[in-house]
Amino acid sequence: MPRAIVLIDHGFEDVELGATYSTLPRAGVTVETAGLETGTVKGLGGSKIQTDTTLWDLKPERYDAIVIPGGEAPATLSSQPKALEVTEAIHSDGGIIVAMSQGTLIAAESGVLKGKRATCYPGFEAHLVESGAEHVPKGVVRDERVITTRGPAFALEALAEAVRMIAGEHLEASVSRQLLLK
Repeated sequence: MPRAIVLIDHGFEDVELGATYSTLPRAGVTVETAGLETGTVKGLGGSKIQTDTTLWDLKPERYDAIVIPGGEAPATLSSQPKALEVTEAIHSDGGIIVAMSQGTLIAAESGVLKGKRATCYPGFEAHLVESGAEHVPKGVVRDERVITTRGPAFALEALAEAVRMIAGEHLEASVSRQLLLK
């Protein structure tokens, strides 16, 4: 069964985390969360979730994808070398990166956006360019195994693309119909 790890901390974007849990499990993808510590973290909108593991206990080789929601959390997580190492390791092992809105900061800092086309939350464009990415002002941009979004409104579309990449077109079509994306 495919597995995805979600990097979260206090101030995560609730819409993007909720979209992750509404999309990936419908395609048979196991979703787990990792943070700076185990315990409850609170999103920008007030939702709370328990982390499954810490960044330091995380084994990147166990995951087919990494999802990085935006919000305030990426600013904290991007200052942690371990968050960058985990992101780069999953990418190097052939995994899919889904970096949403401000979550692109972690993808940029980890080096996985170098030479790629990507989008980001407004105001974060300089981070993309400095990391060697080409900024594309669209809602969702996929370049090989990296999917980036401009903001929460594009989370379902990006995650449906991740489903297609992880589980195939048939399951992506099914999930997209269930969520009224198609």
